[in-house]
Amino acid sequence: MRSLSRLLPGPILLSLSILSASVLADENTPAPLQRLNSPQPITCYCHAGSRIPDQEALGGFGDSNNFPRKLTTAHQTLSLPEGRLTLLALPEKRAPFQKRYRGFRLLLVNRTGKRVGLKALDSCLFLFCEAQAPDGQWRAIELMPRTDCGNSFHRVLLETQEYWEFVVPLYQGSLKTRLRYRLDISPSQPPIYSNIFEGSIAPGLLKAR
Repeated sequence: MRSLSRLLPGPILLSLSILSASVLADENTPAPLQRLNSPQPITCYCHAGSRIPDQEALGGFGDSNNFPRKLTTAHQTLSLPEGRLTLLALPEKRAPFQKRYRGFRLLLVNRTGKRVGLKALDSCLFLFCEAQAPDGQWRAIELMPRTDCGNSFHRVLLETQEYWEFVVPLYQGSLKTRLRYRLDISPSQPPIYSNIFEGSIAPGLLKAR
């Protein structure tokens, strides 16, 4: 069988080459990331892995490979007070959220000097975003996970001078407001809150709970 180059004139071959290159470029070029602009709340995305077994857990819970990382000198410029568990939102540190949406980094840092245990459901922390409503009240705009399986509940453990890093969505909507993240640690301890930052959301998210 003769080759295609011997059967087709030069101009047609050139056109086919350009078309082929264009198709390959379209297939290999990732779609632009979107901002999350939906009135429907999302559920549980801050998963935390633990290399330290929870000796009190029943077993059978879903795990995560988002393991803690060690603090380094690169973190010295961040606001991470000694003696505290800190939740730090970094809206300027962009990263893709679930490969489709624009997002940014959120750090949970342990500088308490001791190991801390945090309640989790299938390795998902009880960590969610809150927005300030027009009446000044803070309201959750995301849903906490739910399950009927008692084995899903456990703790994840974080050593001192370690942190978890999460990617959270960059919301967009017609309501400009202030946002923060809240972490519920355990029933016996008060929640901790991140720094507050400016943003916008779909107004319907204020009815998430």
